[in-house]
Amino acid sequence: MKKTIKNIDCYGSVKNSDYFLVADEMEGYVFDNWKLTDDRKFKNWTEVVNYILEHHNFYGEIQEIIGE
Repeated sequence: MKKTIKNIDCYGSVKNSDYFLVADEMEGYVFDNWKLTDDRKFKNWTEVVNYILEHHNFYGEIQEIIGE
């Protein structure tokens, strides 16, 4: 299932994912499905996207996030 949030394509399920694969224009990154600020798993894609954009820097824009 694909969902687009802030021009970022998100694939998979947040609830059933252990981690997220994040791809920007140059690199790929892996993030645990854990919201450190609240000490819990993420609840939805909007929360994942907002958290990653607020707490991490990337080379260019994020292209996609895949829940694994």
